[in-house]
Amino acid sequence: HRLYGHIDGTTPAPPKYVNREVKKTVVGDKGVGASARSEISFECETLLENNPEYEVWLAHDQSLVAYITSTLSEEVLGGIDDDLTALELWSTLATTYSQVLEARFLQLRRQFQDIKHGTRTVLEYLNEIKSVSDQLAAIGHPVSDKDK
Repeated sequence: HRLYGHIDGTTPAPPKYVNREVKKTVVGDKGVGASARSEISFECETLLENNPEYEVWLAHDQSLVAYITSTLSEEVLGGIDDDLTALELWSTLATTYSQVLEARFLQLRRQFQDIKHGTRTVLEYLNEIKSVSDQLAAIGHPVSDKDK
């Protein structure tokens, strides 16, 4: 499924309801006695119905919401409304956690820059470099081999 559009807004929800025109046949009697005759006329009525395209869109969207929420901790889930679309959920997470990630990046970058060999063994020194490098990569800021 091409679900990314649910997150970036390029696959908006179709209308939840659609109008459907229904033509009705109306039979009426006109006149009295021997001159009575039946008259047939047609009327149009507009019915509001569930949109099947919306139902498909909603099923895909809610599958994506379930997938995203399955990756979140209980703490994070506690701060999120239950009835969000995938776009709303993604936007909420991005707004809330982009600032946290930026602060974490700055903290890890500073920690990386401050790594000193000192009196540690070479193995301890390299393990710390690898640990901080891995953490930076995990938040989308990999350290180049040149900087290691």
